[in-house]
Amino acid sequence: MFSSVTESSIHTVSKAERDQEIQKYYRSDLIKHLTDWPSSQLEKQCLKLFDDYYRYSAKMSTAFIELKALKSNFRILEIKRSILTQRLLRCQQHIKKREDDKLL
Repeated sequence: MFSSVTESSIHTVSKAERDQEIQKYYRSDLIKHLTDWPSSQLEKQCLKLFDDYYRYSAKMSTAFIELKALKSNFRILEIKRSILTQRLLRCQQHIKKREDDKLL
């Protein structure tokens, strides 16, 4: 289909040549009014606020997870305390029973 096109007729342009060609037509002063728009500053502020929001959100998530872990650990300690209290009461009852048995 494209057999009439030969490789000799295809001219490849290197990146350096392409950059030089673009430099001929590029003038930064022509687009300066676009790059310094107030909207660009607003976009930057919005992006900063967006980043801050995600940073704070991540910190809050981490704090929430740590709080849940501490709550869980506290509950475990409460359970252990109640078990030890029950054990202590049983030991005291056992000691009292032994002393009563010795007196009789």
